[in-house]
Amino acid sequence: MVGADKIQSSPKGLGVDIATMVKQDIESRALLGIKKYGERLLPNNGRDSLLDAYQEALDLCMYLRQVLEERQQINDKIALKLEYILVRLQHNTGTEWRYECMQAANECLALLHH
Repeated sequence: MVGADKIQSSPKGLGVDIATMVKQDIESRALLGIKKYGERLLPNNGRDSLLDAYQEALDLCMYLRQVLEERQQINDKIALKLEYILVRLQHNTGTEWRYECMQAANECLALLHH
């Protein structure tokens, strides 16, 4: 389960303003609409906008669930690699254990940056 009922802490963000990014995305979508349909989105255009929005919301749910699942799979892989590193560090016999730990740690980093 992805934690649909999980309570999160208050946000303390750093970085760019998300609202500004969303405004830019909206304008980009409007320009794409002009290119695709010959005009910006206007009322009374012959389409059922409620149905359009509902279908888009369903697609959004699918995409959100997909990314949550993919993130969980990555986290599971990282956890396994870290467990391997810890076991190797606890039983540090032989000469190649350092190389194996470094390789596993690099694989964790690669998963994080994927």
